[in-house]
Amino acid sequence: MTQQKGTDSVSIAAAIDLIQLCLADNILTHQDLEQLNISLGRLTELTDRIPEADFIALWQKVAQHKKSHDIGLRVGRVINPNAKGLLASWISQASSLKEALNIFIEHIPLMNASEHWLLSESENTCALTFSFTQDKGYPNLAIERSMSSIIAWAELLSGKKIEILKAEFTFPQPQSLEIFHSTFGRNISFNCHKNCLIFNNKALAMPIMSSNHLLKDIIKSKAKLALQDLNSATSIDQKVSLLLKELINNQQPISVTIISDRLNMSRQTLYRELKEHNTDFKSLFDSIRKEQAAMLLRSQNESIDTISIKLGYKDNSSFYKAFKRWYGQPPALHRRKFNNNDSIST
Repeated sequence: MTQQKGTDSVSIAAAIDLIQLCLADNILTHQDLEQLNISLGRLTELTDRIPEADFIALWQKVAQHKKSHDIGLRVGRVINPNAKGLLASWISQASSLKEALNIFIEHIPLMNASEHWLLSESENTCALTFSFTQDKGYPNLAIERSMSSIIAWAELLSGKKIEILKAEFTFPQPQSLEIFHSTFGRNISFNCHKNCLIFNNKALAMPIMSSNHLLKDIIKSKAKLALQDLNSATSIDQKVSLLLKELINNQQPISVTIISDRLNMSRQTLYRELKEHNTDFKSLFDSIRKEQAAMLLRSQNESIDTISIKLGYKDNSSFYKAFKRWYGQPPALHRRKFNNNDSIST
């Protein structure tokens, strides 16, 4: 297992618990790990990273075993303090659950850049929507692990039970629901268009028991340096895409000048480097807007006008034209069809 930098790698902390539990349950053997190019000796070095391809191969190997049907949920429900990486250490010092979630979502590349989370709030509830980068090859077990893990972390940090009002999954209903019910409650739907956890938004105000402002500033500085190190090994188109998502999620202005300034380069240099990767700023921005538009429509109760503003459109007609170009239908119809399908699956 070679140490690797960049957003095509994952934190070793993401693999430790999975490997340890699978070894204990005889789902994996030491020979399996050798074949997967994973060295047990390196698993104590929490600052290291492993190639994402090796991590995905690990998940796929686990998913093939007949005893692995609930391994994702079981791994996610257990928090190992000895396997706490930089991101987990950072969120442990946040002042509230909302701050912890926002730190986690915005800086998820520290753990795995292929994980995508969106926190949305309505009047009484909030929703955490999750997905992996499309076509990466992660099995459903990995989705179960991530979604159960975020509940376990929220409960550990706040010291209180988080009641899940509804849980939705994109994959078919498993044969046994007992562990799903004990993890997510009774209101669970499968074959949905998104992976989502809905809970009372009052939970966001819960204080974090381990909060420490001094430690948070220290860990934040280390985390920012680690992100810079990761980004230095990331291709320019990936850097631009990550920045676009960050600016959209934080509802900040977006322009090629803003992006080039954040990357500490001139507009001309940015244009040239993107061209060398067979793309351009306009195409990347359009692609990210397309992805975020669908996610916001499906996961939030916000008006289409508000979503248009979030995506940086100066007027609604421009957003409507773009959405129809992307999906062949206006955004209101897309949302209505999506909600109808959800009602049927529920």
